[in-house]
This record gives sequence, C-alpha cells and structure tokens, in this order.
Amino acid sequence: LHMKKIANLRKRVGDGLFTADDDEENWHIAHRLLIPAFSHKEMQKYFVSIIECAQLLSNHFDEFSTQEKPIDINEWCARYTLEVIGRIAFSKSFNCFNESPQFLHDIEVVTSDRTLPFWQQFLPNRAMTERIDKAWLSINNFIH
Repeated sequence: LHMKKIANLRKRVGDGLFTADDDEENWHIAHRLLIPAFSHKEMQKYFVSIIECAQLLSNHFDEFSTQEKPIDINEWCARYTLEVIGRIAFSKSFNCFNESPQFLHDIEVVTSDRTLPFWQQFLPNRAMTERIDKAWLSINNFIH
C-alpha cells in the first residue's frame, strides 16, 4: 500500500497504525502488533461474526436482484467491512446494512485528495474546510 497518497489524512493524524506506508518503520511496528490478532486461533473467534455479516450482505444482494437496479459494490463492501470490524473490535453492530454509516462518508471526505479540482486546492475554501473539520469531529466521536 502507498498510504502517502492520502496526504490529507496523514497531515491530520500523522504516520501511525493505519497511515504508515509499508516502507516506514511504523508500518513494521503495527504489523508486529497486529499479527497475533490474525492467528488461526484468533480468527476462529471471529468466524461467526464474519459469517453473520456475509449472510446479511447476501440477503441485501438478493433483495437488490429483484429491483434490477445497479449496486454500488464498493459501498456495500465498505459497509460489510465496517460492520465486521464493529462486531469484532468493538463488540457492537454499527447497523451498516440498514443505513449508510456517516462514518464511511466522513472517512471519504478526510482522505480524499480529490475533494476540489486541482486548481482550487491552493485557494482558501471555507466551506470545504468546515466540511472536513465536521467530518473529523464526527470520526473522533465515532471512535471514542
């Protein structure tokens, strides 16, 4: 991964657990810390939650198939991922399959270097700054 591409996020949170690039020391530190959580024994504990979330996702896809409308697969995979993380890491459902989590939209706002056309990125933009600040506040509240 090349996390340096998400410059806005790295400016805000620095080089840390989820923003370190694989050629940086912090990535190696995070890797060593996370390895035990992904052992075979630990993964067996997560299996039920993963299957439950996969079934919920499958149910939604079955429902969508009768509507003959396009599915935003990236959004639904992100919802699935966030729901699994919520259940495993925080022992709670984020209800991602029934509503679009604001958290995902906020992450998109703060990590996107494409929020403005290139030529506007160097001009002050109060509305965009306020939007990004609001997203950061929402992310912080979600995490804590």
